[in-house]
Amino acid sequence: MEVKNPARSTNNNNYAPQICRYLDRADKCNRFDLAIGLLDGKLSVEDLEVVREEHEDDDIDEDTDVEIVAMEIPSRAQQPDQPRPITDYFMITKMLQHKKAGSIPIPLCSFVVGRTALHLTYDPSIRNISVNEVAIMFNLPDLRPALTNFLHHEETSGHRVHAISGPQRAGPEAELPFDKLQVWFKICLQETDFHNAHKIDPAQTLNCAPPSGPWTLGCYDTVIIQTNAEQSWPTCGLSGHSVAQLRLLIRPIGKSGTPWSWEDKFIAYLQRFDISSERDPTTQLHVLRRSKCSNGSQMGDIIPVSQLRAPVHLVPRFGATADTHFTAYNSMEHASEFWLNYFWDKNSFFVLSAEFIPDKQHFHALKLSVPT
Repeated sequence: MEVKNPARSTNNNNYAPQICRYLDRADKCNRFDLAIGLLDGKLSVEDLEVVREEHEDDDIDEDTDVEIVAMEIPSRAQQPDQPRPITDYFMITKMLQHKKAGSIPIPLCSFVVGRTALHLTYDPSIRNISVNEVAIMFNLPDLRPALTNFLHHEETSGHRVHAISGPQRAGPEAELPFDKLQVWFKICLQETDFHNAHKIDPAQTLNCAPPSGPWTLGCYDTVIIQTNAEQSWPTCGLSGHSVAQLRLLIRPIGKSGTPWSWEDKFIAYLQRFDISSERDPTTQLHVLRRSKCSNGSQMGDIIPVSQLRAPVHLVPRFGATADTHFTAYNSMEHASEFWLNYFWDKNSFFVLSAEFIPDKQHFHALKLSVPT
């Protein structure tokens, strides 16, 4: 797979130099990600090796929320043909939880929920900005009402799982217990393998950046979110889960002298997609459409970051002829319909295809067709 995947993106000319260049750049990116991961977690290689030795004999209980696996630490003598190391945010999270209070920054920016590890950098992309400025920058006119409804739900509801449904009930001038926000432009999600909870997959980065450069409408990735506390990912598939586009990652900064319960937590604004029963006759991919409120605006809401579960890949449905205005930078924002692409990776395939394909014989045939 190290060669087959990049080979599909070449123009079949000068094959060897292109593959070598790809592998060289991928190696540099992996080493950079590992170094940033260690720096963000304020960890050293020696620290992680100590934790690995302390927990290498621990039994991993599949019924617990946190599943830790050994982290591959690169040595100076590592040969080029050996597997590249994977930054293990499960291990980093456990390491941070064992640190003494006051020895690491709070709130923790690496945490684990079920079979998903989430990681934010300790330094936000924007350190201090008003709610109204963020609403304008990210084109979210209902941000303040969404924040108000989120806090109301936290105070009145007996559970912590939020859904994205319906228009915002609060007004645009609703009062909030905070004026300022910290904003992140990306978050890393890491999952365990679908068939082996002891094996971790490489982390995936989800972007939610405002308009900049060629991204004239912003860069916002799509994700699976949990909407029912009784259903867990990935064993329940999309039952109790939704597909949404990540539009904003924030941590509110409370007003001085105004206590509130989300002082050290991260929250996100997402816009939901509706899954249609319509499928492509050849690929069996389902059609997704953006959820709309009665006034025609896109349906969005605030949820805790801890409800994010996994990246998901959507393909714009162009129709017989693609709009000539579509580019790689704007098609996700201009398109109104999308294919839910469960051929994106093996985890997506095993979870999502089983969810939608009722014919077991057809599912088995598709399963055999996935490259190993």
